[in-house]
Amino acid sequence: MKKTEVMFENRVEVISRLEDFHRAGFPGMIPIDNISHCNLRCSMCSRSQMKRKPGIMEMGLFKRIVDEVSEEQKDTKVWLNFFGEPTLLQDMPERISYAKSKGLTNLSINTNANLLTAEISEQYIKAGLNYLY
Repeated sequence: MKKTEVMFENRVEVISRLEDFHRAGFPGMIPIDNISHCNLRCSMCSRSQMKRKPGIMEMGLFKRIVDEVSEEQKDTKVWLNFFGEPTLLQDMPERISYAKSKGLTNLSINTNANLLTAEISEQYIKAGLNYLY
């Protein structure tokens, strides 16, 4: 087989995979890593293998992601954290509220609950959080 034939076969395979991806539709779940800092070092957590520096997502980027999700599919499950502890993020209630104002209906947070207080819980509920794990 000639090199050009191999390239063509690979191109057809890539195009086929892209078509499969587009047919699959919009994802039913999207994690948004608003914060990747954590107050614990749990042995079972994969956060220790994270290659990037821990940080906080800029509000502008968060809003762009939420805007795009809300334009595509408002009932997509949006996890508002991934590697980090959301209770460390002071403006998390504002982020929840923004996502709700854009019509998102399925907002979730995972927490280790070490810093979770009645006040933080109330702020999350009032902002419109649907699930707290």
